[in-house]
Amino acid sequence: METQRYAYTLSRGAIDSISDFVQTYCKTCQVEKKAVSRYRLTLEELLLQYMDKFGDGIPVYLVTEKRLGRNFLRLEVEGASFDPFRSEQ
Repeated sequence: METQRYAYTLSRGAIDSISDFVQTYCKTCQVEKKAVSRYRLTLEELLLQYMDKFGDGIPVYLVTEKRLGRNFLRLEVEGASFDPFRSEQ
C-alpha cells in the first residue's frame, strides 16, 4: 500500500491548491474528464462550507493511497464533527 499525505491550512488559496492537486491526481489516474470536474466542484464547495463554519486556518490533509491496484483520495479536516451535506436548523 502506497500512501502520501499532503498538509494544508484552510484558506481560499489552499482550496485552489487542493482543487488543482485533485485535478492533476485524477488525470494521472485516468479519471473521466466529466467526473474530474464534478469532484473538483464538490470538493471546493465542501471546503468552502468548512471555512464558513470554522473559519480559515484549520488543518486540512489530502491523502492519496494505492491499494490492490486501485487509487483512493481522502480528505481529512481537523476539528469538531460537521456534516456539510446536512442542513443545520
